Amino acid sequence: MSKLAALKGQKSKSPIAKIDESLTASNLSDALAGGGTPTKRARAKTNRTIPFATRVSKEFDDDFRRIAFENKLKHAELMELALAAYKSMNYK
Repeated sequence: MSKLAALKGQKSKSPIAKIDESLTASNLSDALAGGGTPTKRARAKTNRTIPFATRVSKEFDDDFRRIAFENKLKHAELMELALAAYKSMNYK
């Protein structure tokens, strides 16, 4: 019997967990905290990067991504190299 055939007869469980009715606004924060140690630690902020967003043409985006991929560069690294090249050529 295939796995699909075996599963057809079973009702699937909802992926959404039901909230216990005993939780109220006063004890919800305690329930969410869990009281245990976190499994993942948040990364420390280095302040090396700041958000930078702009709109570019489709052609620019295609070329930019292709060059970054071919040279195994992150987008930020390619932008830093491009700025350095611009400064060395035209910067006043």
